[in-house]
Amino acid sequence: MNRIFHPAGDQRLLRAMRPAAMLSLGILLSGCFAAPALIVGGVGTGVGAAAYIAHDRRSSDTMLSDQRIQKSTERQLNEQLGAAIRIEPISFNRNLLLVGEARDQQTRQRAAQIAAAVDSVREVFNEVEVTDKLGFRAASEDASITAQVKARLVGNEIVNPLHVSVATENHVVYLMGLVTHREGDEAARVAASTRGVSRVVRVFEYIPDSAAQREAAGGSSNADKPAAESPAR
Repeated sequence: MNRIFHPAGDQRLLRAMRPAAMLSLGILLSGCFAAPALIVGGVGTGVGAAAYIAHDRRSSDTMLSDQRIQKSTERQLNEQLGAAIRIEPISFNRNLLLVGEARDQQTRQRAAQIAAAVDSVREVFNEVEVTDKLGFRAASEDASITAQVKARLVGNEIVNPLHVSVATENHVVYLMGLVTHREGDEAARVAASTRGVSRVVRVFEYIPDSAAQREAAGGSSNADKPAAESPAR
């Protein structure tokens, strides 16, 4: 059975995972750090897609699996919960983040259960908020924040924007990806300092510095990443 991680508690998950590939979910006040990255989604075609795939730390199979997970989760949530939710599922390395809104706590919990049952999902991070006013938030403002964070990461000397996935919900920025601790800290710093960001939530899977150094030297490929693909349960 897939495990559901609730940010408010259950720290046993973090303790149980291998340090070399540990999932971390942390919250940073916007006054402490700064902004931008990449939204999980379709890989696309052409030269841009080739560059994306070449620099992504996931294997190509995992990238395709993430797309399938997102589509399947979105479909099942809409079919089973319909108008009671407004949820966006985001999958990275088969870790599934849920952001958005649910009409009540029971619906929120049911959404996480549905997501956890989707094939190939490793962990579910449920960041859905409960509200009786679904869809009243300014999606355009969130999209603008995401775009700003991604733009500000371009050219960063510490973290490659292709290694970080960025999403924004109600002015809260969510960061996912396979990164070193230094890269994750820098991405969070950039995001937290971006205009309009209220806080930053990190849902990173950490890799050793040595793995990133080998990658930078051209010694690894996205088909050979054991630390990223085989986290301890």
